[in-house]
Amino acid sequence: MPFVDWNYFNVTAVTSRGGVVALEDYAANLIRPLGIPWPSAPVIQKLFVSNQLNAFEPADHRTLTDRLGYYCNLQSIHSEDAITWSFFGPLMSLIQQYGG
Repeated sequence: MPFVDWNYFNVTAVTSRGGVVALEDYAANLIRPLGIPWPSAPVIQKLFVSNQLNAFEPADHRTLTDRLGYYCNLQSIHSEDAITWSFFGPLMSLIQQYGG
């Protein structure tokens, strides 16, 4: 299913049985500040295997696991960690870049 990410790019996404949209690539679900190593340490900490893959149809499992080799919660548009990073990640980057 086509889906538009934060940067208005079309990305591949699937919908769970419960209606939750998950992206093929976790990075498309995050705002990435320029000028920082990517993925950043706080993002790497969240790149762990999720137990939620079973919420999706088996036909969609390959789409969700192609990028990392497993499904990660950061792929879900309902991920609180993705939302938190997308707000505070760029803010932390600015503070580090310009002091604060």
